[in-house]
Amino acid sequence: MKHTLLAALLLGAHLMAPAQSTRSMAPPIVVEVVDGALRLSAEGYTLSGSQTVVTWQIGTEGWRFASSSIRFSDSSAPFSCSTFAEGQAIRCVSSGASRGRYDYSIALRGEDGRLTAMPQPNVYISLD
Repeated sequence: MKHTLLAALLLGAHLMAPAQSTRSMAPPIVVEVVDGALRLSAEGYTLSGSQTVVTWQIGTEGWRFASSSIRFSDSSAPFSCSTFAEGQAIRCVSSGASRGRYDYSIALRGEDGRLTAMPQPNVYISLD
C-alpha cells in the first residue's frame, strides 16, 4: 500500500509539472487590409513578466508577412521576429531584458511580392 501511494504521488507530480512550466499563449493580433489601410485587432499590446511572445496573423487574403514586416522604431528593441505558416503569421519573441513601450509599424508583402507599408494605426508593445 505504501509503495502504491508513493507511485501515485510521483505520477501525479509528474503530470502536474508540465502545467506549471507552460505559459498561456495570448491570442494573435489579427492584421487586415481594409480600404488600402491596415486595421489591427489590438493596437496596443502589453506583455506581462511571464509572456515573451507576440504573434500577428493575416486576416485578409492575398497578403503575407516577410521577415522584416515588423519594424520597431527603437533599433534596440529586445525582439527577434520570424515568419511561419507560409507567411500567414509572424512571431516576435522578447529577450525579456528591457521594459518600456516599443512603437512599431507593419509592412506586408502583396500578391506582386513587394513589401508595402500602408496607412496604419499607432501600434505599440509594452513590456512590464
